[in-house]
Amino acid sequence: MKHLQTHISQNLTQKIFVVLKPGFMNLSQIIINIFKENGWEVEKTVVKKLLPQEACELYKVHAKEEFYKPLCEYMCSDICRAFIFTKPGIQTKKTFTEVKEIKDKIREEYGESDMRNVLHSSDSEKNMEAEASIFFYDI
Repeated sequence: MKHLQTHISQNLTQKIFVVLKPGFMNLSQIIINIFKENGWEVEKTVVKKLLPQEACELYKVHAKEEFYKPLCEYMCSDICRAFIFTKPGIQTKKTFTEVKEIKDKIREEYGESDMRNVLHSSDSEKNMEAEASIFFYDI
């Protein structure tokens, strides 16, 4: 049975949602390459300028924080680029941990401030579905 579970988990393909924030479009290919180096492939990508209500929806988990309104305003200030990345053979629990580690390295290398920190990524499957639907209508 253990062998079967290992075989099944190796055949799973996980997805993650990532947004390259306004002002960082010049890093698009670098971000793609970093994710590719870690085994992730671009399934979908779209460039979009968020409407205020979309930015508020994207960050609604932070609605009570002081930085919420400025963050939403910043996210509407220019175009951003959303990605759905996929990776085969990774367990869901490890997916979000791995992507957070990648995101943290990117932010450390290229980020300018707490708000202008290059990218956003979903932290759970539930949030990923809600957040990705703002950019992709077929999720």
